[in-house]
Amino acid sequence: ERGLGTIITQLILQDFRGAADDGVGRSARKLAQVIRGAPALTHFACTRFEFKQDEPRDIGEALSGCTALTSLNLDNARLQGGVRYLPGALSTCTQLREVNLRNNDMGPQGMESLFPALLCWTQLTRLDLGSNRIGPDGMRLLSQTLEKTTAMTYLDVSHSLLGGEGAEVLAAVLPKLKALQHLGAGSNGIHGRSVNVLAQGLSQCTSLTSLNLASNEIGDGVGLITEQVLGACTALVRLSFAGNQVGDVGATALASALRKGGALAHLDLMNNDMMDSGILELAGYRGTMNEGSGLVNCTALTRLDIEVNKFGTAGMTALACCLPNNLRLEELTVGANDIGVEGTEKLAIAIALLPNLTSLDVGEVALKQTGAERLAVGLKGCTALTDLKLTECNIGAGGMAALVQGLWDSSKLTSLNVSENGLRAQGAVELSELLGRCTNLENLELGENMIGDMGATSIGGAVGQCRKLRVLDLRWNQISSRGFASLIQGLQQCPALRELEMFENDILGERGADLQLDALLYACVSLSYLGLADTRIRLEESQRLRSKWPGVEIACPPPGSA
Repeated sequence: ERGLGTIITQLILQDFRGAADDGVGRSARKLAQVIRGAPALTHFACTRFEFKQDEPRDIGEALSGCTALTSLNLDNARLQGGVRYLPGALSTCTQLREVNLRNNDMGPQGMESLFPALLCWTQLTRLDLGSNRIGPDGMRLLSQTLEKTTAMTYLDVSHSLLGGEGAEVLAAVLPKLKALQHLGAGSNGIHGRSVNVLAQGLSQCTSLTSLNLASNEIGDGVGLITEQVLGACTALVRLSFAGNQVGDVGATALASALRKGGALAHLDLMNNDMMDSGILELAGYRGTMNEGSGLVNCTALTRLDIEVNKFGTAGMTALACCLPNNLRLEELTVGANDIGVEGTEKLAIAIALLPNLTSLDVGEVALKQTGAERLAVGLKGCTALTDLKLTECNIGAGGMAALVQGLWDSSKLTSLNVSENGLRAQGAVELSELLGRCTNLENLELGENMIGDMGATSIGGAVGQCRKLRVLDLRWNQISSRGFASLIQGLQQCPALRELEMFENDILGERGADLQLDALLYACVSLSYLGLADTRIRLEESQRLRSKWPGVEIACPPPGSA
């Protein structure tokens, strides 16, 4: 508005909620005025704007003069029906190469409105239309435009309600996208015959490096798709079949297809139905290693997600025998499987042989103290570990003591999640011994452990040495104002702290206790979120905090509530 527009080439407004603040569109009109004065604009991003009524008209008309525009991002702008105002204006932006209209719920009607502009964007290399529910009819229109954008390298149509019909339309246009490197088509209800048709289309995308088909109904068809894709796309590095009802038959077919998985770096199979027999096949192990199939062939693998399946000790044993062949593995998630103490022991042996392992998730496994002790033995060898997740494992104070010994030399640890483990006060005392050595720790989650004031005091006495700490979660821990006071003393030494969650702790029951927060907020200048719901904070105290610290999101009962 002040004449600076002529020199602006990039305008990026992330999480911008200006339009919602006044409710009459003044922010949108002011923004449009700025855009009109910026004819050299090449990159425009306005995410989470939450446009109202005809406000997109103002923005669209303003952008029509930006003929040099190459990148447009309106992710989660709540366009909905407002998308109809964009095409006429944006048709002049023929230099566009990257367009992100994700999360706008435009539907097939919105796709029909957008169609004229899409026909003009022949130089597109990146298009994200995910979470727009365009359906088969919208996919038909999109396919007509894709035929003219042969340079496309990135396409995302996930959460689009394509179904089998829309998936077949997508499959028909894929052979023309010779440059396509990433395809996202998750959460589309793809199943049955359409799986075969899609597999045939994908086999023509020889440049593909990343394929996301998560949360469909592909089931045993994963083997067919993988066989086709890995056979044709020798550079494929990321493959996701998460949430696809893959059972043992599908796992067996997938294992056979992985003969060609030498370049695969990330395989996501979480939230499926694979049991022990399927995992044995997937691992390529039945008493001895079977080098003809399975994960044993994936020597470039750096990430394996296989949590939330249905395998137990035998499946974990097979995986453990396979994993030492994947020496590049950096991230491993095996949580929410019934692997038991024996399976955990096998896992521990395997991870100790993975020199590059940085992230491990064994959450929602009934480890108890014995399992934690077995796992700790393996953790001693994981000197590169940065992220450990052990939620809902019921390890208790004894298990925490064992983990502390296992992590004693893990100086690179940045994130530790031991929520819901029944640690109580003694477990917190054990953990505090480790915190002094974790000087790089950024995220610490201890929710629902009933550590009480004694535990909070112990954590408070040690957490000050974690000067890089950004997130601390202590919800549901029976902490009173006395324990909170000790905790705050330590947290004042953590200038990087951004989020503190104290939900369901009786920390502010005494009058004046909230004044302790002022000392924390003065010291932790980066704090942006403070969770105080169900902490007995008084209405006038919450109002005072919000008024004094407007830059901090204070989660507690809103003004006017009881």
